[in-house]
Amino acid sequence: MVLCMIAHLDVDCFFAQVEEVRLSLRGRPLGVQQNMEIAAVNYEARAHGLYNRISVEEGLRKCPDLMLVRGDNGINAMQRYRCAGQAVLRCVMQSLDGGGQDATGGGAAPASAAEWSGRRVEHASFDDFFVLLPDDLATTSAATAWGGRLKSAVMRATGLRCSIGLARTKLLSVLATKRRSLTVCTAASAKQRSARCWIPPVSTAYVAPASTAWQAMFEGGCRGTSAR
Repeated sequence: MVLCMIAHLDVDCFFAQVEEVRLSLRGRPLGVQQNMEIAAVNYEARAHGLYNRISVEEGLRKCPDLMLVRGDNGINAMQRYRCAGQAVLRCVMQSLDGGGQDATGGGAAPASAAEWSGRRVEHASFDDFFVLLPDDLATTSAATAWGGRLKSAVMRATGLRCSIGLARTKLLSVLATKRRSLTVCTAASAKQRSARCWIPPVSTAYVAPASTAWQAMFEGGCRGTSAR
């Protein structure tokens, strides 16, 4: 039985970054305001001690130069962020076309949205994606190369920075993503963290069975989200 490789993609500071790109405010401390709270902040704002759900008053006290942007809370609430999430989802799906080659870089035409419905991709939230990579991308070297292409494709298509974690389980892939880069969680890297928490090494990690329950879990994200 072949060990699976799971990729977790997380768009960094998603809500704040969407506003950064939309308003061309890259590099400036920015917060997304909702009523009298700042619902999300970018890394530049975090450098001043701000955090998500901080009050507007305290946020401006800590960072007087903070740019406050009203969140997308209108009649069609969240459409701005939903569209950004679907654009990233298209990049994920296209990255799996043609044996993992970057579909935005030329070559064969990308698969249609209808042909994407059977792929094991879970769209957990606007900025959160899990991908059970096919067998030809299940090795560390192949998965790492694929992840690098995907990060570049997302940046070109959307202007959004993202982090990708690669591991044998969903939990390990999420922990790898926290490094905010393209990270592979291996037995060696897991051992380095063992003094703080217990993480199963890749060599003994969960092996994905060919079960309908496992397949349904990953296909659910595609059935519930339009990638068109």
